[in-house]
Amino acid sequence: TGTPFESSQGKLAVRDDGFWLAISQCLVGWVRYYSASLVDLVLGALMDAHLNAAYAGAVPPATSVAVPGYRLFDTNSVFIAAILGSPLAGVTLMALNYRRLGERSKGTAAFFIGVVATVLACVLGYFLPSSGSLAIGITIAAGTKGAAQYWQGAALAQHEARGGQLSSKWAATGVGLAFLAVFSAIILVGALGLGGQHRLVVGTKDEVYFTGSATKEDAQALGEGLKKAGYFLDRGFTVILSKDSDGTVISFVVKDGVWDDAGMAAGFQELGRGLAPTVGGFPIKVRLVNALKQSKKEFVLTS
Repeated sequence: TGTPFESSQGKLAVRDDGFWLAISQCLVGWVRYYSASLVDLVLGALMDAHLNAAYAGAVPPATSVAVPGYRLFDTNSVFIAAILGSPLAGVTLMALNYRRLGERSKGTAAFFIGVVATVLACVLGYFLPSSGSLAIGITIAAGTKGAAQYWQGAALAQHEARGGQLSSKWAATGVGLAFLAVFSAIILVGALGLGGQHRLVVGTKDEVYFTGSATKEDAQALGEGLKKAGYFLDRGFTVILSKDSDGTVISFVVKDGVWDDAGMAAGFQELGRGLAPTVGGFPIKVRLVNALKQSKKEFVLTS
């Protein structure tokens, strides 16, 4: 009872009917084998024709999504620009994103919102102590990043999902530094509000700025008075003399926190009283201002 592939020569030599039985088994085996092979070939061809589009010569359906040809600034880039160059710098990157996404009106609106936010930040910084300026700046920059995440987070995620690339953090840094340079120049010019002809150098480092109706002679007299009082000792101190509708004002540019020191404040009041005769007499105002010439404390001296 062996298989068609067995060697059965011994059995075939004994009985003739065993020979025909073996032949029939071989034929049945081969028929089954080739039938199965033929069915496999037919089914395979049908499956290739219907499921393998490349084999069948058919064009596959277009399911790929086009990769964006532009770059977007992510929320971290917005934060970097905002902390370096004000909220306006950060919002400018958001505006660029909107323009690249084809939403120009939103980009324009975002830019003007950044202008308003920056102005409000400047006003806030003017009235708050300078010691807290760093914390305020970080908070505002974080708020700008949060706004970017809220308004553009979904668009950024979709952009990256489609294979789109992000703009370099260095580009964001450059934008922030550019805004910083512009604002620094504006603040410097606006805070001083003075040209070279209104500046008098006393010694080699100390200086007196004079504005309004104050004259160079007034500045020279004040400078001499400050030298006699021991305040001007060529240490790079700055004093501002102004005469206008607000009266005569002597402003001392001092380090942060000096205006909160009661002893130092009393000393500047006494210094002002001694200087009053050099600038036209009483009444005068003495102000303590920071490096940006922002008034932090004022004393009105009448005698």
